[in-house]
Amino acid sequence: MIAVVGAGPRAAEWALATLEGGGLPVRRDLPDGLYFATNPGRDGHYLFPEELAGIVALVSPTGLDRTDPAFLERVLLVADPAPGDGWLVTVHDVLADVSMRGLPFWSVSVVEPVLEGLGPWLGQGAFPMAPSPLPTTVERLDPVPAAIHAALATRGDLDDELTEALVARADAARK
Repeated sequence: MIAVVGAGPRAAEWALATLEGGGLPVRRDLPDGLYFATNPGRDGHYLFPEELAGIVALVSPTGLDRTDPAFLERVLLVADPAPGDGWLVTVHDVLADVSMRGLPFWSVSVVEPVLEGLGPWLGQGAFPMAPSPLPTTVERLDPVPAAIHAALATRGDLDDELTEALVARADAARK
């Protein structure tokens, strides 16, 4: 399963619609992830990892954290930076989860999408992503969130200083 997690409420839906339009199979019924309380599902059917191979699924940050790693082929974080630091909490939580579990990870921004290489990473060859209909908000960000967004959008690394700033901002936003 390719888990799509949105940092911003509209981000993941944009990515799912685009991937689905490109012919990838998409599921929107797994936002809580797959673990003992959600598998088997309401219909009583037990899902196995091989049944979800290559399937793109909308998963919440909490659902990603709960999902058994046997189901997770890749994680795609879609950032939609917005005023306030709520989206940074999601970015922090997803980055912490994928780094601790060693999951294959890709990030993309709905504002400034750098998509070269995403198709092959998804196992699909060249894959065009539709332009985002979401409004551009990067220019309204203060320098720290703007730098975090730039690193995510360009698949750059968050250096130690930027990582510490992300942790501090996410912790402050949780309070």
